[in-house]
Order: sequence, then structure tokens, then C-alpha cells
Amino acid sequence: MKKRDHTKVRIIRHKMSPALALLCSLALMTGCTTLTLTKDEELADVQTLVQQPAVYTETEIEPFSTEQHSAFLEQFKEKYFSPWFMESVPHTVEESMWGKIYFRTPSYGENKRQLSSDDIDHLFDNANFEKFDTERVYAITVAETNLRVFPSKSVIFKDPARPGEGFPFDYNQATLLAANTPLFISHYSKDGLWALVESNITQGWISVRDFALVDAEFRQQFMSDNYATVIQNRLVLKHGGQVLFDVGLGTLLTISDGQYRLAAKKPDNYATFIDVDPDEAIQPLGLPFNSEYVDAISHEMVAEPYGWGGLYHHRDCSMLTRDFFLPFGIFLNRNSVAQLENGQNMDLTSFSDEEKKQFLLEHGQPFKTLLYLPGHILLYVGQQDGEPIVFHSLYSIKTDRIFRSKDYKRIVVGKAVVTTLELGKERDNYNVETSLLRRIKTMVIIQPDETTVEAAEK
Repeated sequence: MKKRDHTKVRIIRHKMSPALALLCSLALMTGCTTLTLTKDEELADVQTLVQQPAVYTETEIEPFSTEQHSAFLEQFKEKYFSPWFMESVPHTVEESMWGKIYFRTPSYGENKRQLSSDDIDHLFDNANFEKFDTERVYAITVAETNLRVFPSKSVIFKDPARPGEGFPFDYNQATLLAANTPLFISHYSKDGLWALVESNITQGWISVRDFALVDAEFRQQFMSDNYATVIQNRLVLKHGGQVLFDVGLGTLLTISDGQYRLAAKKPDNYATFIDVDPDEAIQPLGLPFNSEYVDAISHEMVAEPYGWGGLYHHRDCSMLTRDFFLPFGIFLNRNSVAQLENGQNMDLTSFSDEEKKQFLLEHGQPFKTLLYLPGHILLYVGQQDGEPIVFHSLYSIKTDRIFRSKDYKRIVVGKAVVTTLELGKERDNYNVETSLLRRIKTMVIIQPDETTVEAAEK
């Protein structure tokens, strides 16, 4: 286990003028309401709980049945390659312009200045929706890439002065797509630098440099190969000893004639295959769901910085749960609400806090159970001293309400952590009403679609 780095924080004290002191006092009551903790003052759960998720599973993790395992893999392939079976965009043009909701109230750019009507008009004009659903061609990502809500690298922040808004919550970020992700192209932006695409998890804009077009032969070859997946976070892929780029845990590779392969772009913008050097961190897709692999994969994700929408190649809450299950050949939807569709749901809204705990301890299955609350999702991993233990990527927790405001103060966690459901309970400003435990609404037991299981049994 890695030793925690207790970095010393040097505190510099300066004399402050009365006027400056007054301004700072006002700031504390209004805008400066997000507390960032140093490594030496983590919340109690993060300090005292062993940050290795599998430690809290008292017995061997029960594997999925052979029929379930086969069904998961069949579902995975069907969903993963779904863009290559599209004949048209499965959304209306109005649905594809959903990002306009961000401009119903003022929005801000990376310079913290409010976006003007000209800025917003330019985004929509460059989106070129007059050409919606006219290309209808297939492609594949050739690197990890950001999927954007609008065809632009620029950010869209809500009010940066409010806690929980501004950095890092760029509302122009849809998600991060892994290399080797199939795509269906709707059309290109007016400047030609972006394409509106359907991926297997969501729609958005991708830079043209990060994908290659694919013909029928390439698609057929790719879909008929066997598959492998990366089980190490930020693995550096190489070709003949030469570095290509690094990828995240869960990246899919094909296996042909015993060789791992990755899509690459030729000068004509079409895809070809490039061989990837073997590495022990590349394993066959559909790993056995057992204690050994569950421990190894979950431990790779611990303490990773929080990444809203996959920004900076890090994970948010639902990206963590999705990528955790991927090496086992289990395809989860991308966001927390959509992941409610990936298993058997149990409504906990009528339960008291203690009833939720007890129900989870009695019926929750470690590493197969998700807990949903609005805007967040957690993976149940076991218990300690009668307390349910969860693993999740979390930006912050809400504490007490800001004076004369509807907003709450927040404590930044900013990483993937192992905690109880009452994170921050030891603090004087702990807010029961906004706690994880109080806000949990649904428990989800991960399982394949029943129809796929029935087909596997036959």
C-alpha cells in the first residue's frame, strides 16, 4: 500500500489593512465559500478508512453465472458497435441542439467574462445545423478525445462566483471518448474542424484530427476480431518500442492473429490497423468477476483526481463506475441517471437513513451494487463495523447554507475515494439534509437484460 504523502503547508502571515479585512470578511459570507482541504486535513473517512475498495468485502466476491457472463459480452458488443449499424441520426435536429439550455441564464468563458450574444451566435452558426444528418458515414476514434456539446474548445461556465459552478464544471464538455470508439457522423461544422457524431454512449462534437473514416472492410474486420482491454490507468501504448500515446483503464483493443491492434489514420483520412506491443496490463475482454481482478481494477482508480465529463483524462462519478465494469465485458451507460437502466432497481426514497443502511447491508452485493442520488452515483463495496462502505469519484460535499443565499458552502474532495455514506459527519457544519445517505434514492443491482440471458441459456 502506498504511504500517504503528508505535504507540509507553509502558512505565510501578512498584516492586513482594516479595509482589506472588511472585504475579506464579506467575501467569506458570499463568494469564497468552497473550502479546499490540504492532504493533512482530509475528511475523517479519507484519513481513517483504508483506501483500497476490496478490503471491505468480507467474503470472496461471487462471480456472475456463465449465462450472465455470456449475456454481458453479447450486450457489450451490441452496444459498443451500435453507431456502425445506424443509418441516420437517432435524434431530431432540435434534440441535437439541447446545449442551448445553458444560455437561458448568463454563462461565462474561461476568462470569467459573461458570454455575449455574439459569442453564442457564433457557436450556433459554426454548428452548421443546416447540414444536420447529411454525411451519414462511419468513423472510429484514433486517440482519446473530448466530446464537446458545441464545436469549440472554449468552455461554458455558469456563474464562477457560485460554489459548485465555474471551474472545473465546463458545460461544453459532454464526455471523454476512448481510442477505438466507433462513431456515426451527422455533419461537419462550418469551419471544418469538428464533426457532430453519435458514439455508443452519447452525441457530441469531436475534433476531425481525432477520428478516421472507416469502410465496410475495416468495420467487418474490427467487429470479427477478438478483444482485449487495458486494466491499468494511463498505460503507455507502444508500437515496435516507440511510444504512441497513453490510454485509460477500459480502453478496448482488438486481437488478430495474437496481435493487439489499434485504429490509426492514413493520409487519406481512412482508418488502418497498427500493432500495439504486448503488455501485462492488456488482458482479454470479459475478465472473470472475482476478488483478484476486482481488487486490481478498483485499486487502479483510487485517488485519481475528479474529472468532470472526463476532462483532463480523469473520471467523474459515472465514468468511474462505467470504466470499472468495462474490463469484465459489462457495458454501462454513461451518466448516473442512465445507469439506472443497467440492472434491477430498488426504490429507497421512503426509507429512513438507518433503514437505507440496513437494507444495503442485507441486500447489497459488493461491487455489483450502485447507489444513485440526483447528480451522483456510488459503488457499494462492503461494510466496516456495520457501516456500508462505498467507492466513488466526488468533487465536493455540501455543508451549511450560505448567508442570505439558496446556495450551500462546500468542501472539496476532488478525487476517487472510499467513504461511508455520511462523509464529513465529524465536522461542525455537517448537513444531514444534503448528505449522501439522506439523498440516496435508488439501489441498482447490476445484471444483463433478461432477454440476453435467456438467449445465452439456449
